[in-house]
Amino acid sequence: MASIVVLAPVPPSRSSAVRHGAALVRLLRRSGIRRRYRVRVLWPIPEHVDALIRVANLAVHLVSADPEDGDGYRTAVEHPGLVVLPDLDLGPVIEELVRARDPFGRTARHEAERPDGRPPAWFAHVARRARGVVVPEEAMRTRLLDAGCRTPIFVVPLDDRGAAPLRRAVESTLALVGDPAEWTLGRWAAALADVGVGQAEAASEGYGLRFVEALDELRRSAVGEARGSGR
Repeated sequence: MASIVVLAPVPPSRSSAVRHGAALVRLLRRSGIRRRYRVRVLWPIPEHVDALIRVANLAVHLVSADPEDGDGYRTAVEHPGLVVLPDLDLGPVIEELVRARDPFGRTARHEAERPDGRPPAWFAHVARRARGVVVPEEAMRTRLLDAGCRTPIFVVPLDDRGAAPLRRAVESTLALVGDPAEWTLGRWAAALADVGVGQAEAASEGYGLRFVEALDELRRSAVGEARGSGR
């Protein structure tokens, strides 16, 4: 049986996002996911979280804008999974990370900047690295797409309507994580940004084509290995 770890502020946490965390856990129960997968809720973030996530098939992160939830933000970036964003304005938690001289804070602030003068896309850093992104409203999905997000986006209301959509989001992301070529276009773009390659340069230099070629090569290699092991 596959296992899922959920990292979300739940009672008795004093996070301002605790109601969203409680709603997420409630939806996981109502969706039937707990009958098919082992689900473990972690909050506060334990010191041995790395080991717990490594043995799980998927991590579901509720990323909050609360300045006190920096550990949750950092864990979502270090261990990409399905990221739930009740709020796209993650500025407060990112600025707190910057004040704490956390390198993730500086990187997130840099990636949030837009050259055309529009308001910062505070969600960009974590969304680019996620395997999937959950937002509660269609308008938020539109904002992500307008900012160039290539990570799969799922609209899941954090109320009783969200049980079935959340199950689809979890199972789709599990399928992606199980793919030997699990890099999404968003993660590819993030990796290029980490080495100083901007979007315009990536387009002009044909990085998109290189991504597709690399993806095909990985998948062909995986298929070949699977066939070879069956002989």
